[in-house]
Amino acid sequence: MTVAEVIINVKDGYRIPSPDAMPNRLQTLQRNCFATEASKRWSMVQIRREIEMICLQFQD
Repeated sequence: MTVAEVIINVKDGYRIPSPDAMPNRLQTLQRNCFATEASKRWSMVQIRREIEMICLQFQD
């Protein structure tokens, strides 16, 4: 795929699919990072908090 094709696909809403084995919480994080509308994308503060919470889950 060329760079131009990537740009067109992303503008058309294409996003890399999540692997089937990816935990739901990580899938949600990914979707929120890839939101088309900037106002719907999570801030870095929100992303950091979510990553910290996910890491806590894996410490048990």
